[in-house]
Amino acid sequence: MRPTRRCAKMMRPLLSIPTRTASISKIGKIKRPPTTVATRSKIRFASRFGAKLSYRHFWEKWRGYPTEHLDALSLTAQYYRIRTEHVSLAWGVGASYVGNQVQQWGFALTSDGEVFIRKPFSFAYALQFTTFDYSGMFSVSVGGNYYYKNYYMGAKYQYHNIASAKFSGMLLSVGMSF
Repeated sequence: MRPTRRCAKMMRPLLSIPTRTASISKIGKIKRPPTTVATRSKIRFASRFGAKLSYRHFWEKWRGYPTEHLDALSLTAQYYRIRTEHVSLAWGVGASYVGNQVQQWGFALTSDGEVFIRKPFSFAYALQFTTFDYSGMFSVSVGGNYYYKNYYMGAKYQYHNIASAKFSGMLLSVGMSF
């Protein structure tokens, strides 16, 4: 399915990696993915319910071209379907906002899971899908965490698909749990 002319025009402000409308497409293949900063915050209200706030900032800089930025903020209501001492599995629905030159509201779906293999180590995954006018964003991260008291750190593989621009990389994470 080919994008409409309006869709192509709206996606231009998104990351300028391999899309037909990108000004950088004249250079050739991507040499490095955009830089990503992601923060997540979870609040649990009861044993089964909670909220998740997620913010992602992407930017890329190419010599001879202006720096491009993309911000995505989402707030979802979480339902913890399975929550035991060794396993946590949740899904959520909510709203998302894509900022900068796109400035659109969308619908967000999330799924999170964590399995504690052996204390203090865990294996975790996080999926997020956001749909907005004419396009969508999908991201997944999979990896391990190490817990020490109320803090954790981990290494994850992260994959993003933003308006048909795909990139992936390793992610080092640190956090605090309450």
